[in-house]
Amino acid sequence: MVTNFAQHTKANVLKECVNYTACIETYADVYSALASPKNYFNIALALYPARKPSSVLVHVNLHTFNQTGKSSPVPYTWSMSCLYAAFPAEVLELLSLGSILVTSRKRELNITIAPFCSNVSEDDRFIMIDRVLAELQDLAVSPKIEDPTLNTAECVIQGHEPDISATGRSAYIRAILWCSFTFTALFGPLTALIIFIGFDMARNDKTQHREKNQNLCKAVKYTSYFLLAVEIVLLIAIIVCSALGNAPSDTYVIVLLITVEGVVMGPALRKK
Repeated sequence: MVTNFAQHTKANVLKECVNYTACIETYADVYSALASPKNYFNIALALYPARKPSSVLVHVNLHTFNQTGKSSPVPYTWSMSCLYAAFPAEVLELLSLGSILVTSRKRELNITIAPFCSNVSEDDRFIMIDRVLAELQDLAVSPKIEDPTLNTAECVIQGHEPDISATGRSAYIRAILWCSFTFTALFGPLTALIIFIGFDMARNDKTQHREKNQNLCKAVKYTSYFLLAVEIVLLIAIIVCSALGNAPSDTYVIVLLITVEGVVMGPALRKK
């Protein structure tokens, strides 16, 4: 009897089913369950915490609760942008140089619904759950009056790990990533070329401003060394965070290419 109880409480929330009346059969049943007072307050607190910015990423744990207790949760990730669901938060923050903040706007959400009825297929269960989790903003703001216009989140994926393929926008996200890299790859040599030209002009300057121009070039050169050191630290941090998370493979390739470019441009700059 103890064994059966343990197995039942560990059942998957999307596979468990019953035949009694208090079970989930339609999307309306799921929506009503999440609009219940307990779930509503949990959802509202997760998406719009008091005295804090609204959330952009929420790790959802979906439970069922019946006569024998809670089942093991099914994890989902709700995110305002598919970027947040495709990259580890730390990697995205480093790649954007802090202009995109995710960690401080990430929350956990536990919600509970009744088991699904036995006549509801597993595919339909996944569809219902995906759909209702995409409407968390509506549930948090107006649980009694459905307003689809409140829902602006881009992605709901299974699991709590970043997964670029699960977002459905992997091609678009990869295009953004590679376009950003292309700009960086072209801007580096252009900056170095400007520095080279500046050094040559200062070296050949015969006017009274020669010393001033040479000092300016030296300042630019040492600033470039400083920026190179900062870039190396950032690249190492991105590699570590990518390894700890589930960053797209493109990230490793781009970091490697940037490193190669820095190694090539560094000695050329030092010769000047």
